[in-house]
Amino acid sequence: MKIILTAAHQLSFSNPVSLRNCVGVLQLAACLEQRAIHCAVLDLEDFNHLYNRDFDEVLEQVTAKITGQAPDVLGLSTMSNNLALALEICERIKKTNPGIITILGGPGAAFCAREILSLFPRVDAVIRGEADKAFPDYIEALISKTKNPAVKGLVYRSGGDIIDNGWPEPIENLDVLPIPAYELCKKNHRVENKEETRFGDYNGISLESGRGCPFNCIFCSTSHFFKRKHRLKSVSRIIEEILYVRGKFGDERIIFNHDIMTLRREYMAELCREIASRVPGLTWKCHARFDTIDKPLLEKMRRSGCNEIFFGIEAVTPRMQKVLKKQLDLTGFEEKIEWLKELDFKFSLSYIVGVPGEESRDIEAILAQTMWVKSFCGDKAFIKIHTLVPVPGAELYEKWKDRLLYDEYGSLGTSDIPVGWTKLRKMIEKHPAVFPMYFHLPIGKKRRNRSRKFELLGLAVDSQMKYSMKMAYDELGEDLAAALVAHIDEIQLPPAAGFRDTEYHIATHSIRELIINLLDGKNAPGKRTLAREFDAVARFEIALQQVLRHKRSKDFKVIETYYDPLELIKKIRTGTILQKNKREEKKRYLMILWDEKESKIKCAKIPPDFVKLIEPDPLDA
Repeated sequence: MKIILTAAHQLSFSNPVSLRNCVGVLQLAACLEQRAIHCAVLDLEDFNHLYNRDFDEVLEQVTAKITGQAPDVLGLSTMSNNLALALEICERIKKTNPGIITILGGPGAAFCAREILSLFPRVDAVIRGEADKAFPDYIEALISKTKNPAVKGLVYRSGGDIIDNGWPEPIENLDVLPIPAYELCKKNHRVENKEETRFGDYNGISLESGRGCPFNCIFCSTSHFFKRKHRLKSVSRIIEEILYVRGKFGDERIIFNHDIMTLRREYMAELCREIASRVPGLTWKCHARFDTIDKPLLEKMRRSGCNEIFFGIEAVTPRMQKVLKKQLDLTGFEEKIEWLKELDFKFSLSYIVGVPGEESRDIEAILAQTMWVKSFCGDKAFIKIHTLVPVPGAELYEKWKDRLLYDEYGSLGTSDIPVGWTKLRKMIEKHPAVFPMYFHLPIGKKRRNRSRKFELLGLAVDSQMKYSMKMAYDELGEDLAAALVAHIDEIQLPPAAGFRDTEYHIATHSIRELIINLLDGKNAPGKRTLAREFDAVARFEIALQQVLRHKRSKDFKVIETYYDPLELIKKIRTGTILQKNKREEKKRYLMILWDEKESKIKCAKIPPDFVKLIEPDPLDA
């Protein structure tokens, strides 16, 4: 029996995913090999980062690549935001070869397994929960042609019925699992595109250090997927896997795949000691809970090579921490941020808006905190503000599942299905029980739109307008957060159709105009010079984003020229803004151009030193 495994989340319209980051698929391959069952793992790397590509053409190529290998079984790992893509692949495969047995796994399919099998005959079975034992058991049953196999975690069809064998028990000792089949991954593959690798995940190798979360946040399904059993591999086993990976790939960055690496402080301290001693020179990233870190632990982590940490903050006010059941203690938040900066960590902070019961002061607190962090830490800090979405298996979904609403805006977490792909959008809209992540809670149209605007404000703070937002925050402080919340309705949203292509242009210019009005208001005549400077820097940043999002072409016509922010401020103050002179040619600049043939904004060839221009913070120069 020929078996192919692949991960649907390698197909991405936002960020590319390397097979080396799909540790679940590699783990299953190793579990099959342990039982002498050979399988192939299909790397979809050539098809990822699909933005601006023909979606149907790409999926036809994926289908041809799979069916061309004539498998008997296809196992597809899914996440909630790419389940629709996985189902589309299964449909195309069944049309080409109906005899291929299609099996879905992962959190995307786990909580709606019965619904998937009821609605989509293109899927033959779903494996729920931890599949390390269940998937090989089912493959053995298929090989032996066992009828109605009693495999825990298996949901499948038998005749006209759907058989649900329930959930498997979590594996207590993760050390018994074989080392994932990293040897199936490509060597020495690196992506240098800065925009595609903001968090650096693509250029690293995922290593599963543990599973499960003992907390019970209402928006998350992780605790239910793993039955709230928090387990970590032994320190010796993790070191063994790191050394194995190093033997295969050389000096590579490790991304520890676990929600809370720092829950057991003594364990973490021991792991850091062993890494520093036995794997010198290693760099690594992990996820942590903010109230489980202290400076001595951070120092140990940094010395052992940790240079990046992800934190889910979600809410700033104690009241909303209780509503979300996150129960995160943010005492000493600013001091901990100072430690992270002092120790030269990169770190990501995630926040949630659009929560039933939230008030303006709760969102003000989020914006004030994120703007302070970004102003204080610059590019060492990554900020993400997400609209709350109902994830299958989460308490929030169970409470609201009968009242979910749909629109085509989605959220930052559901960008992997472009609005223009009408077929999948129609399928999603028809089945909220299968695709709840693409739906939203009944919080009212005005609040729904405001939440989307707060997401875009988060993008502005983090990347789209980071220098100009810093200027405004340094001048107005937390008053800026309060003013943005008070005037949020003045920010424009584009229509849902075509939203992906126009959102940044419309929204960021709208944010720029709002802040100019705040800086240049009737009650603040002294702010008018700053408003002009802010405007110049914001225009530059928005133009830069436009350039990064469009391809180059020969048919250019210059429509405007933007200089680096520092040069812009100098020109404003000296009254020489955009005046032409002979020395102008020697200055670093970026041309925004109009492609007359394709009717698109594009960019000219950027001078080699332009990279040096955009990496440092010119306002600190």
